[in-house]
Amino acid sequence: MTITAVGLALTVPNWVSLLAMASLVAAIQLQTRVVEEPLPRSRARLRVRGLYRPHRPLPPQK
Repeated sequence: MTITAVGLALTVPNWVSLLAMASLVAAIQLQTRVVEEPLPRSRARLRVRGLYRPHRPLPPQK
């Protein structure tokens, strides 16, 4: 998506395409910083306490 936004901004350099590219980059950064980065830290805290167990599939039932 980012490559497409950069290509559009280079092909049609107007303020709308530049604003769309900037908002896409900001949205991706926000998603990474707010949602994805806290997950490993919260799992590490649970692992230290012995509360986190990774998902293991159950054996097939006969």
